[in-house]
Amino acid sequence: MSQDNVSKIKERLGIKEVVETYIKLEKAGSNFKGRCPFHNEKTPSFFVSPDRDSYYCFGCGAKGDIFTFVQEYEGIDFLNSLKLLADRAGIKLDKINHKQNSQENLLKEILEEATIFFEDAFKKNSEVMIYLKKRGLNEDTIKEWRIGFAPNGWSNLSDHLKKKGYKESDIEKAGLIKKGPKESYYDRFRSRIIFPIHNSNGDIIAFTGRIFGAEEDTAKYLNSPETELFKKSEILFAFDKAKGSIRKNDFAILVEGQMDTIMCHQAGYKNAIASSGTAITETQLRNINRLSKNLVIAYDSDSAGFAASEKAWKVALSIGMDVKISPIEEGLDPADLIQKDPKKWKETIKKSEHIIDVFIRKISNSETDKRKIIQRVIKDIVPHLKYISSSMDRDHFVKKVAEAFDISIEAINEEVASYEDDNGESLNLNNLSKSSLVEREKFDELALEKRIFGVMYALEKKDEEEFKMMQEGIINIVGQEGYDKILESINEELEEIIFAVENSFDEKNIKIESKELLKNLKIKKLNNDRKKILLELKKAEQQKDEELENNLLLEINKISKKIQEIN
Repeated sequence: MSQDNVSKIKERLGIKEVVETYIKLEKAGSNFKGRCPFHNEKTPSFFVSPDRDSYYCFGCGAKGDIFTFVQEYEGIDFLNSLKLLADRAGIKLDKINHKQNSQENLLKEILEEATIFFEDAFKKNSEVMIYLKKRGLNEDTIKEWRIGFAPNGWSNLSDHLKKKGYKESDIEKAGLIKKGPKESYYDRFRSRIIFPIHNSNGDIIAFTGRIFGAEEDTAKYLNSPETELFKKSEILFAFDKAKGSIRKNDFAILVEGQMDTIMCHQAGYKNAIASSGTAITETQLRNINRLSKNLVIAYDSDSAGFAASEKAWKVALSIGMDVKISPIEEGLDPADLIQKDPKKWKETIKKSEHIIDVFIRKISNSETDKRKIIQRVIKDIVPHLKYISSSMDRDHFVKKVAEAFDISIEAINEEVASYEDDNGESLNLNNLSKSSLVEREKFDELALEKRIFGVMYALEKKDEEEFKMMQEGIINIVGQEGYDKILESINEELEEIIFAVENSFDEKNIKIESKELLKNLKIKKLNNDRKKILLELKKAEQQKDEELENNLLLEINKISKKIQEIN
């Protein structure tokens, strides 16, 4: 996508103007602040800088520009954020890849026409309405979700679409027809209740069909194949409807099927979503995680449901999500439970437990022998502790397991550290802690540099002359190569550092601080030079080189005088 489009939009729409359409902002010095839309908080820690066209949250670390904000808030990709913001700015986007764009629109048009066809067929089949009402759906819900019916027959839909002027090759690309052994096409969906699948913008991109009225031995559910529009590993059923509620309630309910999802929404749980015909993927979970890190898995209570939920929670834990399991009554799925007893469903969601707590409870209720308890902890809990990405969160649950079963924390950590995953790779906690220590040392070493660069860039838009003077001052002290190295080291954190500086100083005090920091940087550089010369002096003493010793002592004295003068 052309960079010109990005620039044009940014010229028309400021960061404050865009963010204000989603959250309330108030003045905070040269910036604006509000409650972060990406995590729950009472005290505002989300800051917006009109000068730099960027935002940063001190609570969760969210940061970026207008495009990343809209992507995160709306749960859409860059291309769709570009289209949305271009529309708001009244800008016609430069035509990029006309062929692909027109092809996508054509497929969406065909799918919309197919949806209307399925809806009309549904109205003509009273048995389908009776069935869905028996399952608990009301007429308003059926209309809202545009549930339809594919009548039995090999070419009902394809004949209809061809009469509307669409080519067979395009209908096939939309995933609606298949080519048979004799090179003739036939309808993919026949004698099935049809559930449309939408992308995050609400466009229909695929269908799921549930068998109804057919006697043939065939799959209960049938999904559209992968198409240009429909990527099964990326799309979540009802994500377009649920994303606002997920953000508002700060958790998502993951269920297995379309009926479960729709019944949840009808019962007021509009934060429910389902995967689209596949096991839940990391991409799908990351889409949820952008809105909330809290996930409740409410899969069927049978063994297949438990196996599917296990795959889901392992991936969710590994990307830093907080995962709870909903204790659904044996033999029921969410749709059945909601229809049977909506209050019981509400209680079930409230009683959801973290996956580690589930295993602690199960082991406590079923085992009394200490050795068997330890075996179960190693078998059931240790593998899941491994998947918890946050070391602090993992430590919390390690301690909880240790207290529950009277096992030492050290023993559990050893088991987690040596546990091998499915690929034979082990998680070495000792190595992790050493790595964290090194990173901390680097952080401490760069503390002054972070402050000085933060102040310098905070001045960039406010006082260009002061910014340039400070930049030259830093280069004079550490050299161009040193300047570039520091900037590279702190580049990813720079936005956070600048916001921290702006929240700490007003315009007058920031200039005073800049001079103080330059002085401190100069002293640090001189101290580092003196340390190097002291090491050389030690070598000269060992080699008994008196002339070199005297020269080095003179250098040390000069540096000491410079430091005194600066102070």
